[in-house]
Amino acid sequence: MKPFNLQTTLISVSHQNLIQELQSLIENGIDINSKNKKNETVLHFICRNKPQKSFEIIKLLIENGIDINAKNKKNETALHFICRNKPQKSFEIIKLLIENGIDINTKNNKNETVLHFICRNKPQKSFEIIKLLIENGIDINAKNDEQKTALHFLCQNKKSTLDLIKLLVENGANINDKTDFEDTPLHFSCLNNSFEIIKYLVEKKANVNELNKLIETPLHFACKNEERPFEIVKYLVENGAGANLETINKETPLHFACMNNSLELVKYLVENGADIDAQNVEEETPLHFACMNNSLELIKYLVENGAYIDAQNMENLTPLHLIFQQENSFETMKYLVENGADVNMETDEDEAPLYYALLNNSLETMKYLVENGASINAANNDNETFLHFACKLKNHLKS
Repeated sequence: MKPFNLQTTLISVSHQNLIQELQSLIENGIDINSKNKKNETVLHFICRNKPQKSFEIIKLLIENGIDINAKNKKNETALHFICRNKPQKSFEIIKLLIENGIDINTKNNKNETVLHFICRNKPQKSFEIIKLLIENGIDINAKNDEQKTALHFLCQNKKSTLDLIKLLVENGANINDKTDFEDTPLHFSCLNNSFEIIKYLVEKKANVNELNKLIETPLHFACKNEERPFEIVKYLVENGAGANLETINKETPLHFACMNNSLELVKYLVENGADIDAQNVEEETPLHFACMNNSLELIKYLVENGAYIDAQNMENLTPLHLIFQQENSFETMKYLVENGADVNMETDEDEAPLYYALLNNSLETMKYLVENGASINAANNDNETFLHFACKLKNHLKS
C-alpha cells in the first residue's frame, strides 16, 4: 500500500472517529506508520486537529504499534502538535502518550520542547499539563536556539501568572539563565509590567543589576516600558538597582524615562540620585530627550532641578536647538529662553537657534528670539549670515 497523504482513507477514518472502520483497516494491513511529504503520520494529523475528540482512535493506534515518537521534517512529534494548540483540552491524551513512552524532551528544529510551546502560547490555562510534564521528567531548563528557557517564555508572556512562575522555579528553573542576547527572566518581566512576578523573582535572588548584551539592566527595561510602571521602578531601586548604570550607549534609566515621557518616573529617579546631566554616547542629556518629546512639564521639572539648560551633544546641539525640530513648540522654546537658554549657541555648523526657527518658517519664533538677543549677523560655516541664509532658503523654496 502506498504511503498516505492527507486525503487517504486512513486519515478520513481517523478524522471522523470511525473506530470500527479503523480497526478493519488495521486488520487488513494498512501501514499506520506511513508518512506524508512532511514526514507526518496519522497521529500528527489527529493531534493537530482537535485531538480531544479522538481519544479512542489514538488509543487504538497506540495499541497497534503507531510510532508515537515519529518526527516530521521540523523534528516535531505529535505531542508538539497538541501543545501548540489548546493543550488544556487534551490533558487525557497527553497523559496517554506519556504513559506509552513518548519522549517529552524531544526538541524540534528550533530546539524547542513541548514546554517551550506551552509557555509561549496560553500557559495560564495549562497549569496541570505543565505539572504533569514536570512530574514526568521534562527538562525545565532546556534552551532553544535563542537560548531561551520555558521560564523566559513565561516572563515574556503577558498572560502568565505567578503560580506558573512558582511552579517552574520551585522545580529547578534557573531564574538567572540568560538568552543569547543575555536577557534574564527578570528583564522580560520588567517589560510586561508584572509586579507580582518581579517581586517573586527578586525574592528568589534574581540579580536586579544583571546586564544583557546592550548592557541594559532590568531597571532600564522598566523605564522604557510604555506602561510606565512606577511601582516596579520603585521596587527595583529599593532592592539595589543602580539608578545611574549605563547601557552600551551610555544611557541611564533616566534617559529612558525621559524618552518615555514619564514625569512620575523621572521625579522618582532624580529624587533617588539619578544624574540629571548624564550624557549618552551622543552626549545627549535627559533634557535633550525631554525636548525631543516637546514635553514642557518634563522640561520644567528637569530645569527646576538643576539640569544644564545649554548642554551640547556631539553636534553641539542644545535643548533649544532640538525643540525647533518639534511641532507646536513655541511655549517650550519660550520657557527655555526665559530660563537662560543661550539664543546664540552654535552647532558644529555654526548655526544658532535662529537658523532652526527659519527652517520652521515661524515668524513668531524668529521675532521672539531676536527680541531676546539672537544675533542676525552671526555667520555659519558657509559664512552665511541669517539674512543670507533666509534669502537662500527663499530661493530654494521658489525653485
